[in-house]
Amino acid sequence: MSEPEFSPEADDEGGERKSFWGHLKDLRSVIIRSAIAIGVALILCLLLDAKIVDVLTYPLRRMHLFEADHPTVTLFIGSTQLGPFDVTRDQFP
Repeated sequence: MSEPEFSPEADDEGGERKSFWGHLKDLRSVIIRSAIAIGVALILCLLLDAKIVDVLTYPLRRMHLFEADHPTVTLFIGSTQLGPFDVTRDQFP
């Protein structure tokens, strides 16, 4: 059985063999690209903040969860329930 040959250009995983400084250079370039991408995303979010808030609050506005309560009257006659009926302030004596 012969041993596998190692070449300085390729590793078992198919990547190039690099020195510590080569890996450090790659890390630096990845960090710089990530910082640029985060900066661009931040600027876009700041410019489009009203649209983003509208999109996120759209389902809440359709739920009618935050509407003011309306006064109602419910009549109980024995075990029968009539209502609730919406009433206004001027309907009360």
